[in-house]
Amino acid sequence: MSDFAILLSSAGRRVALLELLRADAIALGLKPRLIATDLAPAFSAACAAADVALRMPPARHAEFAPALLALCRDHGVRLLVPTIDPELAPIAAIATSLRGAGTHANISSPEAIAIARDKFLTAKALGADAPVSVLPPETLPLPAIAKPRDGSASAGVRVITTPT
Repeated sequence: MSDFAILLSSAGRRVALLELLRADAIALGLKPRLIATDLAPAFSAACAAADVALRMPPARHAEFAPALLALCRDHGVRLLVPTIDPELAPIAAIATSLRGAGTHANISSPEAIAIARDKFLTAKALGADAPVSVLPPETLPLPAIAKPRDGSASAGVRVITTPT
């Protein structure tokens, strides 16, 4: 039985996810080889638990997508599981190239990701099920919560109490 390489990107502390991937692959009769990447693998619990741990540039860096594609080719990655939202657009952009290298990326379409990454477009897509969302110069009754359209992990969220 040959190795079935699974890549968990930006693995961080996701040891439980890594172990679930390993257990499920074994249950399917595969011989998993878990590869974990991170900005600093030496400080990543999941990288320590993986069979292979590698450093990757940040998802917003120009070298991220080419480095990821090369890693998948060099290590025979069959399944790529991204874990953080900044990675989604660059991975979706190279999904066809990844497939050509034999890697299936667990990823949505670039169009779906563009909507999901933009808080305002997501609110519009959800319609009545979403909180009221506006763009400047429209205003809301104060106080209000302001979030960056492309924010992640609550970075940049603030309470607005006075008109700016």
